[in-house]
Amino acid sequence: MEDNKIRPLLKPASGREFEGDSERKTAAYFKVREDLSTESTDKLPAEVGFEERSIQSFGRRRGRSLTDTQEQLLTTLLPSLSVDVKNMPKAKEYCLEIGFGNGCHLANIAKRSADNFYIGCEPYINGVVHLLNIIKCDSINNIAIYTEDARDLLSTMEDDFLSKVYLLFPDPWPKAKHHKRRLVTHETLALFAKKLKKNAELIIATDHLDYASWIYEFLKDNEFFELKKTFEECQSEPDNWIKTKYQQKAEALGIKPYFFIAKNQK
Repeated sequence: MEDNKIRPLLKPASGREFEGDSERKTAAYFKVREDLSTESTDKLPAEVGFEERSIQSFGRRRGRSLTDTQEQLLTTLLPSLSVDVKNMPKAKEYCLEIGFGNGCHLANIAKRSADNFYIGCEPYINGVVHLLNIIKCDSINNIAIYTEDARDLLSTMEDDFLSKVYLLFPDPWPKAKHHKRRLVTHETLALFAKKLKKNAELIIATDHLDYASWIYEFLKDNEFFELKKTFEECQSEPDNWIKTKYQQKAEALGIKPYFFIAKNQK
């Protein structure tokens, strides 16, 4: 497989060969997610910043080639939206989304809550460009973008700074040998708890059953966050929820995601 080629998530599951066969289509969906977890050149790196230092960091990745206009957005608009944690604009709340994908969810919540300020972390350059275009077209002025290691960004933030952290449909790393690469661990929960205010929310969503069980157990068995809902109750979509592209594709295949909203109790 050629380097720097990122395969669209549902490409194998959207072809005509799957018409009328929902079981094969769903299986193909999860096969692609597994491929994304095991081949660095295919991975959509939603949680690149939280892998162990000994694990390869996928860094910035490009999918399809960028147009001249898109390249211009990277060179002109992106620098003006860089994160300066020592000089943040005044806001009611500061919120972080790690792995914002194409940026639609982040843009929508930013427009809906103009008094808040949002920081988006995403090393996938094509997704960054997509968000930049939305920001430009919709004149959004309460978003900053960070394209490097999200852990490095968090380490520079003051404690008790964030009001929300979003982890929406991170890579499930389905193979057992790759579970150590999963984003939700005791270490990352401790880091989030340190940077979140007391009673602030950690919001996680996944469409992968095994990963949902993993997340639920970690949230139930930790000293930092409180999750009041049962596992089954976590399949209820939160009020005023904005669907991501991943969620829409999963639901089109009949896959019901899980939503975990845990409050920081430290």
